[in-house]
Amino acid sequence: MKWLERLVRQIGLAFHDLIGEGETADHDPLLERLEAAEAQLVSLERDCAEATARAKRLEMEWQAGSELLRSLHQQAEAALQAGEDEAARHHQEQARSFAGRVEHLAQQAQAWRQVAGKLQSVLRLQRAQLEELRLRRQSLTEREQGAEMLERLQTWQREMRQAGMLQTRLREQEEQVARRNDRLAAREELSDKF
Repeated sequence: MKWLERLVRQIGLAFHDLIGEGETADHDPLLERLEAAEAQLVSLERDCAEATARAKRLEMEWQAGSELLRSLHQQAEAALQAGEDEAARHHQEQARSFAGRVEHLAQQAQAWRQVAGKLQSVLRLQRAQLEELRLRRQSLTEREQGAEMLERLQTWQREMRQAGMLQTRLREQEEQVARRNDRLAAREELSDKF
């Protein structure tokens, strides 16, 4: 019985070591970490999607602005060739004022692409960590179930040994009763003869 108690205590200690010192089985920090990591993963996925969408939107605006800027330069060139200096100056001024905006859009698009790339890296790392936590949780659950099964097996074996001992005692008592009956019958025969 003492070895069973020691085994159960050691399994309990191993379980506590796995989930953390001083933790109880009711308080499952691994499950809490798993849930927190899943919530963080959802938040990261949302942030990554927003950053990617913003980068794409800015890139589309930059491309549209670049096209408009090229068009303004072409219009200014066409006006110069047509001898319309005033129209050419007007298109060049529009192109100069718009060039700053296009450059700003290009910088923003690049910055958001970098942010989206960093978020994707963090997201991949978070997914890997989450998978590791899931595997650890599954392993812990399987070990817990194995320990419970072992405990039930040992209880069943103990009960079987006790049942075996009872059967042996019962046989011994039956043999004692049979011997007693035999002695009593032999005494009775002897007392009848004398």
